[in-house]
Amino acid sequence: MVSMNSDTWKMRISMTDGTPTRLKLARRTILDYPVTDMIDLSSIQKDILANKIAKGFNTTDMNEEFIHTFEELAEATAAYRKKLPDLGEELADVMIYLLGIAEILGIDLGREIVAKMEKNRKREYLKIDGVPVRTKEG
Repeated sequence: MVSMNSDTWKMRISMTDGTPTRLKLARRTILDYPVTDMIDLSSIQKDILANKIAKGFNTTDMNEEFIHTFEELAEATAAYRKKLPDLGEELADVMIYLLGIAEILGIDLGREIVAKMEKNRKREYLKIDGVPVRTKEG
């Protein structure tokens, strides 16, 4: 099998005796990227927690952290609906809270995301009345 990679697409050619037998063009997924191309969420989690501690922000009341996360998500929603230029910053705030919560609770969120994406990839769905309904668990 020969693979030719670009930034977002990869082409796979199955070879039989050097003759291409199948051509498949597939969108790259997070699992297709080498680990060195990925953002190190574990380090970012640690940096977020260190900043929270240094600034004296909450690191013990998880209910408060989840409430702030919801508030930031609401701000991102408003920025999207109003087509405001700070949508990216608001989404970053949501991620900062999520990564901070994960670090406080000892969860490697990067590892969890990759595992969940693989599980989702294995799930199968059937559209019923235009709505995807899961027919096979991943």
